[in-house]
Amino acid sequence: MGTKVFQIDVDGEARDIRPTYAAAMARLAELTTSDPRSEATARAIKQAFPVEEVARHCDPKCFLFRAVASAGRGQQRIAVHDLDAGVSENTLVDWIHCLTELDPTYVVLFGLYLVKGGFETKRKAAAFVGDEIAIAVRSSRRVGVSDHEIVERLRAVELRTAGMTFVPDGVVDPGSFADGLADLVKSRFLQIADELGI
Repeated sequence: MGTKVFQIDVDGEARDIRPTYAAAMARLAELTTSDPRSEATARAIKQAFPVEEVARHCDPKCFLFRAVASAGRGQQRIAVHDLDAGVSENTLVDWIHCLTELDPTYVVLFGLYLVKGGFETKRKAAAFVGDEIAIAVRSSRRVGVSDHEIVERLRAVELRTAGMTFVPDGVVDPGSFADGLADLVKSRFLQIADELGI
């Protein structure tokens, strides 16, 4: 694939185009924060979301942007365009459902946000983290996504968002990996929560 750009789409309306996924997510968060209907919630999330605390584990920017954008209204997604497509070809190559895609790093950080903001105890947040991942894996399988595809999608998300590494090189048994993902992510959440003393 050649040169890619990322275009924000809200309720089917094409909006701003940005050169990177992170820049598109930043713009989506900015749109949410500037909307009077979601401004207060978006700003509260931004204040309590763990950013500096987790910087050694991942680049937290995309995850902060996702959390803030989740306060917005309507269906929000990002279109990926390949600018090197031929003149007669459609440049659209993918849709990223940026607020709902399975992303273990986001789930870990959102769990930390729940504890840090005083919304949940660590025990309840850990249960939330495990349940979110388990439900996402089951839902993917239910709609026909293979375990191999789950692994490949997770790897792509980790690279695109500069997230934590959950998918090791050379996964031999995708089914076993997918089965154990909820426990793996929950364990990472507890580890970081302990490090932060929350």
